[in-house]
Amino acid sequence: MFTSLKSDPATVLLWGDRWWLPRHKLPVPFTEPGQAAAHLAAAWPGQPGRLRLIYQPDDLVTVPAECPHAERAALAIVLAEEHPALAHPGLLWSHEPILRSGDTFSTLLHHETRPALFGLVHELQEHGFTVESVWPMPTWLNALPPDLSDSGAMTLVAMSAERFCLYRHSAEGVRSVQSGQGADAPERLAEILCAMLAQSPDEFVLYVTTDDALLETLNQRQPVVGNRVVGHFSVWEALAKSAVIPARHPAQMLPAAAALWPARLMRATSALMIVAGLALAGDYVRQHVAAQHAEREASQEIAALRSELEQRRDEVSGLAAREAEAGASTPWCADWLRTVQQLPAGVTLTALQASPQSFVLKGGVTAGPINDVRWRAWLTRFEQAAWQIEAGTPTGGVQVKGNRP
Repeated sequence: MFTSLKSDPATVLLWGDRWWLPRHKLPVPFTEPGQAAAHLAAAWPGQPGRLRLIYQPDDLVTVPAECPHAERAALAIVLAEEHPALAHPGLLWSHEPILRSGDTFSTLLHHETRPALFGLVHELQEHGFTVESVWPMPTWLNALPPDLSDSGAMTLVAMSAERFCLYRHSAEGVRSVQSGQGADAPERLAEILCAMLAQSPDEFVLYVTTDDALLETLNQRQPVVGNRVVGHFSVWEALAKSAVIPARHPAQMLPAAAALWPARLMRATSALMIVAGLALAGDYVRQHVAAQHAEREASQEIAALRSELEQRRDEVSGLAAREAEAGASTPWCADWLRTVQQLPAGVTLTALQASPQSFVLKGGVTAGPINDVRWRAWLTRFEQAAWQIEAGTPTGGVQVKGNRP
């Protein structure tokens, strides 16, 4: 069984449709993304709780981009037209350190192509894990080897029987990432390496493999020549290494506030926004945290939200007590608000309109698919309170209308 120092979170890898764990040779497969957290918890009893997640599902992409030498918020504005994912409220993204490239600057952008990571983090929290950071595989690969050359030139390759991820930093300072999946992945990787390393016979290469036999097969197609230095780790050995990535590295996929908030605090904050009459958009956390640029300020914001939430709860409780003493009924909105706050996991409200006779709730699905039984049970709560409800099964968007008969 894996054990770690209390001060160090365990590093785990989600690659494609399976988990890889430190010092565990066998992966933990799953069929659907929504099953990933449950399968990890079931297969890893005695888990350490605190996780550093290396995140490389098949729908996470990495692309090069010319950019200004600027902070994250400015990058999102400048690059959003060419890379719309940076402006999508449900997609998380990050980037590699910005480096000079001739007369311009460049980076590598990592971004989701469908909303999944936020939902996964909250599901892991529900199963007792605390995700402290999330990193794309290229960033983690780059943290594994020591600095072996003045130029920093190296090729880092993760490979399995169905997938590969290749990160290269050339002697000219050009960074690139190539990945692939499918039964022919090893053959495609061999072709890429043959062409790449033929031009740089002395370049350092590090392989991280899920099976040692894969490297033997690759070496038959691409034998070591010249003075090339070759390193090799099994994936479970690599995950057990410290592989230090600075906390403020810009490739961190998870916004600082989201890494600190447990799922119940996220729900409580949603309730606070409703009581305050504010619109809670899915990109609120991203844009708010991007404006802070510091974990300390994010922590202060969380403390302020907690304090305001408690204050609102006290106000509601006090109002209900005074109404009861006066012999008046509880305001119509009290039970209604409690029902709204119990919305199913994975659904985020973005707007609402409400009066004693009608209401409209709008939102989106941040982690799916939504459990239909829980969704219908939530709608039934409104119907039990004498509301006539119009709503469909949520997919990409949510709209619920209610009217008094």
